Amino acid sequence: MATLADLMVKIGIDSDGVTKGTGEIESRFQKTWGRVKAGAAVAGAGIGLALAAGAMSGLEQSKLQGVLAAQLGAGPAEAAALGKLSGELYADGFGADMPAVTSAIRAAAQSGLVDVTRAADATSKATVEKLLTVGQVLEEDTSRVTAAVSTMLRTGMAKSAEDAMDLLVAATQRGANKSEDLLDTMEEYSTLFRSLGLDGPTSLGLISQALAGGARNADIAADAIKEFGIKAIDGSKGARDAYKLLG
Repeated sequence: MATLADLMVKIGIDSDGVTKGTGEIESRFQKTWGRVKAGAAVAGAGIGLALAAGAMSGLEQSKLQGVLAAQLGAGPAEAAALGKLSGELYADGFGADMPAVTSAIRAAAQSGLVDVTRAADATSKATVEKLLTVGQVLEEDTSRVTAAVSTMLRTGMAKSAEDAMDLLVAATQRGANKSEDLLDTMEEYSTLFRSLGLDGPTSLGLISQALAGGARNADIAADAIKEFGIKAIDGSKGARDAYKLLG
């Protein structure tokens, strides 16, 4: 029996083109990411001066960091590392304000993207930096981004949190989030995509193609893929006739 990928090729779904196109957009995103970080560094210098001038008092920062530690059940050493992480991110210009930074750290930790015991690691900082940036690019709350990324990791749609975020941005740049439902769609349908043998780039590429072809939103595009998968394996006369027509 033909595989789902074979069937998609036969009906004109260019999975190779999807993967290639996604790779090209990921490359463009890396350039965008570099510009965002450079801009954040410049902004961070100004924010650092503002903090020094008392724009946010040490007491206010300590209160926010204390709440964050309590929300994550952090001990004294972990709380200190979380405080260091949030302070550095804010001083470097990431996040609209300190509450946005601590919210992103909380979401990342609760979703398993950041290990609280290693909050002071450069890897943890890089993850939250990218999470905050992707949230801005998608114009979504970081908690929603982390939920989608976490689901994509659990279902094998992405190999790493960075990979998942790159894919989401690439899909957004191709119009897959035009109805602002891409994150919800990946949360809902990632398990289904896995059962059909589709990986992250192909799934998001198919959604982008469907939207380009007139589908109203990402949810409807994903539902069409689901229905296609059901029909492709249901063994009905209609399915058998379709296989014959496809050769």
